[in-house]
Parts: sequence; structure tokens; C-alpha cells
Amino acid sequence: MIRRLLHILLLGIMPFSLFSQQTTLIDSLQNLYNKATHDTIRVELLNDLSWEWNTVDYNKAKRFANKALQISLNNNFQRGIATSYNMLASVYDYSAKYDSAIYFYDKALEIRRKLKDKAGSANILNNIGGSYYFRSDFKNALFYYIQAEKIREEIGDVKGLSQSINNIGLIYRVMGDYENAVKSYKKSLQLKNALNDLQGIYMSSLNLSVAFQNLNQYDSSIKYCNIALLKANALGDSSYLASAHINLGKSYKDKKNSILALKHLEYAKKLLIKTDNNFDLIYCLSILGETYLSVDNYANAEDAFLKALYISKKNQRNELTQSLLYNLSNVYYKTGKIKKAYDLQNEYIQFKDSIFSIEKDKNLNELKIQYETELKEKEIKQLQKEKEITDLTIEKERRWKQFLYIILMLSLLVVIIAFIAFIDKSRTNKKINAQKTVIEKSLKEKEILLKEIHHRVKNNLQIINGLLELQESLHSSEETKNIVNEAQGRIKTMAIIHEMLYQTHDIEKIDFNLYVQRLVKNISTGYSGSGDKIKIKYLIDAIYFNIDTIIPLGLILNELVSNVYKYVFIPKNGSLLEISIHYNQEDWELTVKDDGKGLGVEISEIKESSFGLKLVKMLARQLKGKMIYTFDNGSVFRINFKEL
Repeated sequence: MIRRLLHILLLGIMPFSLFSQQTTLIDSLQNLYNKATHDTIRVELLNDLSWEWNTVDYNKAKRFANKALQISLNNNFQRGIATSYNMLASVYDYSAKYDSAIYFYDKALEIRRKLKDKAGSANILNNIGGSYYFRSDFKNALFYYIQAEKIREEIGDVKGLSQSINNIGLIYRVMGDYENAVKSYKKSLQLKNALNDLQGIYMSSLNLSVAFQNLNQYDSSIKYCNIALLKANALGDSSYLASAHINLGKSYKDKKNSILALKHLEYAKKLLIKTDNNFDLIYCLSILGETYLSVDNYANAEDAFLKALYISKKNQRNELTQSLLYNLSNVYYKTGKIKKAYDLQNEYIQFKDSIFSIEKDKNLNELKIQYETELKEKEIKQLQKEKEITDLTIEKERRWKQFLYIILMLSLLVVIIAFIAFIDKSRTNKKINAQKTVIEKSLKEKEILLKEIHHRVKNNLQIINGLLELQESLHSSEETKNIVNEAQGRIKTMAIIHEMLYQTHDIEKIDFNLYVQRLVKNISTGYSGSGDKIKIKYLIDAIYFNIDTIIPLGLILNELVSNVYKYVFIPKNGSLLEISIHYNQEDWELTVKDDGKGLGVEISEIKESSFGLKLVKMLARQLKGKMIYTFDNGSVFRINFKEL
């Protein structure tokens, strides 16, 4: 489901009205606030205004919540303070600022607990769980949802309890524990049936359908999806209807019943085209394309994938764009449109690399959260230990005062305390050393693992290179061989980087001078006719770049140096290729210069025909720079760039 439905599910919010209706409501609330004479009423109206602006204007929503908080603090209005903190947290939560949201939810929860407001505490615990969920911290999300569940069960809040259990099922599902997810969803559905909550029954039934899909139990998935479909019809919500039909279509597709799958998916598509629900439309078109592809209906599959890809790119849904590029490339490959398939494969690889970087950052963030949590727990334990030591010291001092006249005993006690302190310090030092050893071992293991990853990446690139070489041998076309050779050159450019990272002690930086020489040597071996007549001059100091910078930089050098060997030089003795790099206060400048005859035209006149130069320009932009071409007794390419 889309983020709107996730907020309904996680935070218990009702669907928003149409914008025109919302504007009318905001105007009414503003008029009531202008006429209000009591601060408690003003606080309530300000929080209501913040809630209504939350989906429209972040700054206004935040301003109204802060104003309500200030009035509540001035009047020491505890319930108003708690509500304002909760509203301020909701503003941050809806704007994806989850750390700030959790901070203000905690402040609201503290007040609700002091007021012994269990229902309010349960709602805030549920909201905190939602923030952790969207931050992908599922362990903490599950912890807070379970707390909310216990309180709601205790106070007999059946509706809230069904919501908490449903949220727990959602966490189990995203964690891959589908069996427990099914148990939670069934329990939630039972409660919602007792309440005759149509929307809740729809949600839990649809969630059960998805969980059974993950378990490959398609008959059960279809059963609950049909229940969701009945409730969607009763509610008269076209988005709900579309989601139910999409899930039915997917279940029938996975069950290999393409006729029923296409029926439901085509109907869902018609419903979604009339709405602005782009996410569900992309998902529907993607499954529709896969279904047509499974029955070899390539024309309809291509149409569905193209429409989905257009909407996905427009809405920057990179994770969906990746799979769509792959599927569309597969369609073109099967229909013999090899050039289109090849181009889409290249774009697919770029998206895959981008998503890999995002996942890597996400994993690092999760490790950071885990580390911070463990650190806080250690700090709490240390404070408890210090408190125990302090209490013990106070008790000992009281006894010493009673036996102050016995000097010998006092001295003995001092010695004992000093000895205990020495033992404690020795034990602490041992623990610290043990922890240090564990940390050093862990860092070494991670470094070895990272080197192994680079080694495997290099090996995989070599395998791809070998596959391309095999593919080249199957074609007699010179153009095809040139394309494959160029692709092999680019692959080798990246393989050298991963090989150097694997071989060196530094797993973050690469010696640029050494890399350039290895790259040029690799290129020159493929051009024996001209390579031995070219003198190469390197003007490169000891410079080290990270992998994010050196990969596009290496690809740029591969294109420019390869062009020198292929096109620039007329066979003669004494030809010169000069590669230099230096830093100009704000950015780096890489220069590749030759003494050949040059391009013969301005760079702007060949940009449409030269793939290599277009690639260089694109990579320069990726490095937040640009390419400049001039002719000075030979071609001179200057790449101004910044280190990423």
C-alpha cells in the first residue's frame, strides 16, 4: 500500500478529505480560534489547525503546534503540553524527520504517564513504533507496538488493540516472519469483525492476503483477498477496490492462472487511471507486464512496462524503476531488439548501483542505531553501578563516624577500601582490554570481508568480460566487435580499481598515479600497432581518491586514452601522450593532451555522434564538473571535477 495507507495502518489516522473540504475546515477552525476567549480552547484549536495543515504546509503545521505548546507551558496546562508535543512529533513524523519525532513523542509520553493516562500513553507508544518502522528500525518498532498492545488490552480498548496487533503483524511481515505475521493478522481480523469495522476488516484481510502470497499459499491469499474486495465494494473506495484487484491478480499470476490474473489487473488499471494513485498504478502495470510476458504477449507486456517506467521515473521511484528496466530489457531481448535491450541493461545496472549505495547507507545507519542503543544501555548500567557504589560509601562513612576514636580500625578500613578500589580498577582494565581485543578483531574481520568483496567484484567483472569476449566470437560484424571491445575496456577499468583495493592495505583510497599507469598499460596492450610508438608522460603527484570518485574518473581516462590510441596518432616516431592532474583551489583539473592532428571540429559539433565523448561529459557532470576541449598542437581535454 502507499504511504497514506501505511499511516492509516500505523498511526490510526482516518483518510484525509479532499483539499477543498480541508480548506473549508481550516477556515472554520481559524474563525473559531479568532473568537476563542479561553487559553485551553485556543490550545485545542491550534493543535487541530496543526493537524489539518500537516499534509499541506509543513511550516504552518509546525508553527501552530509550537504556538499551542507555548500557551500550554505558560499556563502549566499539562494535558495541553502533552497534546502539543504529540502534535509537534506528528509534524516531524509526516516530514520523515523521525529522530525529532521520537524525541517529542517521548516528551509527550512522559507527561501522559505522570497523568496516568493509559489510553493516551498507548496512542503515543503506537506512534513511536510507527516512527521506528519508517526509520527501518524494526526491533524497536516491535518493542513499542507490543507495549501499546498490552496497555490497550488492559484498558479494554478493542479498536486500538486490533490496530496494535495489525501493526505487530506488519513488522513480522517486513522482517520475513510470515507465520507470525499471519497469526497477528488473523487475531486483528477477529477483533475488527467483532467491531464491524469495515475499513479495519479490509486492511487486515488484504494484509493476510499478502502474507499468504509470501508463504506461496495462493488459495488462502485469494480467499482473504475476496473478503477485502467485498469490504472495498461496501466502502465504495476505488483505491481500496484497485488494491484488492491487484492482489487478486498477483495471486492468480503466481498460481499460473493468467486469464483470471489479467482480468483483475486490467480492471485495477482502469480504476487507478482515474485517480492520482501513482504508486499502485506502477505496481499494477508492473505485474500486468509480467503476466503478459509469461504468456509471450510481448506487445502488451512492452506497453505495460513502458507506462509503468514513465510514471516511476517521473515520481523518482528508483527501486521500482530498476525492476521495470530489467523486465523491459527482457521483452526487447526476446523480440530481437538487441540495441534497446542493451541500452536498458546499462541503465538497469546504474540504478542497481544507486540502490546498492542507498542500501549500504541504510545498513550503516542501522548499525549506528544499534551501536548507540547498546552504548546507552551500558551508560545506564554504569550509572546504576555508580549509584550503588555511592550508597555503599555513604553507609561506610556513617559507620566510621561511630568508631572514629578507633584510629587503627579507621586506618584498616582505608586500606581495605583502597584495596577494593585497586581490584575494581584491575577488573575494569581487564574488561576494557578484552573489549578492545574484541573490537580490533571485529574491525579486522570487517576489513578482510570488504577486501573479499572487492576481490569477488573484480572476479565477477572478469567473468562478465569473458562472457563479452565469448559473445564477440559469435559475431562477424566489425561494429559489434568494436562495441564489445569498448564495453570490455570499461569493465577492465573498474576491475583494476577493485583489484587495487583488494591488494592494498588501504581499503578506502586508491593511489591515482599507480592506477593511471596500470590503466594506460592495459589499454596500450590492445593497440600493439601504435602503442609502442607513443611516449607517455605522467605529471601526477602522490594523490589518493576514494572509490566513488575514481570509478567515473577511470572511465573518463579509459575513453580519452583509448581514443588517442585508436584515432589521434598518425604512425610516426616521437608521438607524445601527456596525462596530468592538479588542484585549483576549488576543484581538480585532469588534463589529457596529445600531439596528434586533433578532432578537426568543435566539441559541440560531434557531441551527438560520439558515444565516448557523451559518456565523458556525463561522467564529468557526475563528478560535479565539466569537460573542456581545445586544440594546441594537438588535442587537449580538460576535466574539471570535485572529489565526491
